[in-house]
Amino acid sequence: MAPGYRLAFNTKAFPPLEPAMASIEPVQSDATCWKDSGALHANADITCHGALIKLHPQQYEKIWKSEGGGVRAQSYEEIVVEVFPYDSKNGEVQIPVKAVAFTVRKHNRLRSDWCPSVRYMKLLRQGAAELGLQKHYRDWLESHPVDHVPWIVKKVTIYNLALSMMLQSVLHTPVLMRFLPWLLGLVYVPSTRPRIQRLMSEFAMVYILLPGSMLGFLVRNFMYIADLPPHPLLKNVELSS
Repeated sequence: MAPGYRLAFNTKAFPPLEPAMASIEPVQSDATCWKDSGALHANADITCHGALIKLHPQQYEKIWKSEGGGVRAQSYEEIVVEVFPYDSKNGEVQIPVKAVAFTVRKHNRLRSDWCPSVRYMKLLRQGAAELGLQKHYRDWLESHPVDHVPWIVKKVTIYNLALSMMLQSVLHTPVLMRFLPWLLGLVYVPSTRPRIQRLMSEFAMVYILLPGSMLGFLVRNFMYIADLPPHPLLKNVELSS
């Protein structure tokens, strides 16, 4: 566990399928950090819990690159934090050690936390259970709000994503994959907001995505017919839908 830090959902991703990814963020005090940082839901001890893993340089490099490290517009940067390992069976806290963690860079940081997707939170909850993290922290993850996306909005987004990925592979440029999330972020409203705001946001997102989704529908069905494997990201999204 890392005292003085929190698990934040303030990394820009791809709304509405993946509104926000996780980051570790420092907090100033338990009295003001939730208001100042825009967190959705306070955890019990103002402490970030997780896995402490010893890696060889090659293993670490692989993880770093999988999170977008090493590129010009990478989302994360490395920070060193003091963590206190504890035994998952008896909860006994051990002497602190220094560890490397990932925090979102300024250009990719949301002004306030957004709800993570159901798929993303499910992975975090399963990981917390497998690691044997302290019960109050697992309970916090269970009670944390998640983003519920209507079926039609999700399908329209998936087909648009299929088109964007196809164009990226042909044009060898990520411009569309960057522009579309930026545009959707302008109209996206988290599911914790009033229902009328959420409905207006969903209508706007469908309006933006529908033209590309119609072409993406044709692309995706052609891939099925031609037995072409989908992009791993697209496959994961489809399986979770």
